[in-house]
Amino acid sequence: MKLIDVWVSGCFGVVFAALTEYCIVLYLAKDKSLAVGGVGAKDAQSATRRKRQRQQLAAGVERMARLLLPVGFLAFCVVFWASG
Repeated sequence: MKLIDVWVSGCFGVVFAALTEYCIVLYLAKDKSLAVGGVGAKDAQSATRRKRQRQQLAAGVERMARLLLPVGFLAFCVVFWASG
């Protein structure tokens, strides 16, 4: 495998990871509650709590990705250029 193949594979990996993270965050942040007539207050509170938990989880994934993706790519670059 040539060095350009390693570089392109690493870059594809980072882009794939970023797109996967984006899809996960969108899926978690999506509002899955459907407005149904006659829903009780307890059910509404439960749905609101689940929605808030999913949004907090999505925010946590986003924060981790903001840190890990650039640091991971930087580490890949350092190793790549140091060994090349």
